[in-house]
Amino acid sequence: METSGGFLVKVSYSEQKISVKTIPIQNDIDKVTDTQIKILELVKKNKYISASQMAVEVGISKRKIIYNINNLKSRQLIKRVGQAKGGYWEVQH
Repeated sequence: METSGGFLVKVSYSEQKISVKTIPIQNDIDKVTDTQIKILELVKKNKYISASQMAVEVGISKRKIIYNINNLKSRQLIKRVGQAKGGYWEVQH
């Protein structure tokens, strides 16, 4: 036992058996926006498509396309393979 700042801190430990259950979680695909679905569809049709081309096809700014791509990448739904120029997109699901 140790005391700290006027409080008594007591830590106890006893050996316990732990069981682990695998519980399926809601897939991130359910949280994909309409814009992100359009981006994924464009990438499936043409893995070499640029952000500028996506912006024209979707009808939003290139900046918004990049924002949505980064969101999809952080959720591991899309991946860029290779360089910015000459590389291509992969849909991950």
